[in-house]
Amino acid sequence: MVRALRALVPIASLVGAAACATKPLTIADVLGKLPAARAEEPARIEERLMRMTLERAIAANKVPPERPLVLLKSPWGSARVLPAQGDARVVLLSHAEIAQLAQRYGTFLYVYLRLENREGSHKVSIDQKGIEPDQTSARVSLFVIPAVPATDGEIWSICADRQSYLYAKRGADWTLESSPPPD
Repeated sequence: MVRALRALVPIASLVGAAACATKPLTIADVLGKLPAARAEEPARIEERLMRMTLERAIAANKVPPERPLVLLKSPWGSARVLPAQGDARVVLLSHAEIAQLAQRYGTFLYVYLRLENREGSHKVSIDQKGIEPDQTSARVSLFVIPAVPATDGEIWSICADRQSYLYAKRGADWTLESSPPPD
């Protein structure tokens, strides 16, 4: 609980500072003031696949063009999946931080990464478990999701752009088998 509260302190201080500003801040102003996450080396193959997906999506303009890019903190949304090269500026935010910013400044887009297992007769999310040693394929889904302010009625309409990247294991290496077509 204390950890969660500490995570909200930087967002809360920006929201408070915005209230005292002479010119109203936009979501772009607030996101631009947040510290960019620094890429770390992937520790697991799942993180490497996530990084490869995010790098490809950025290069193909499959993510929002606004910078910084907002990535949801999740089992596979961390500094270890961020591109090591390039000029993409990324901030990592929790669900609570995204909701707080949307409530104060309005709708904006964020990215969520999910690892899925494609083997067998149905897809099974493997967000928590990871890739098994004998697994030969994996699908990474990249979602572009609008963060919207909560309404009094709490009516939610989820409209997300989902992009799937299929990877296959060839010996010790993982290679991209399919990805979304270019725009």
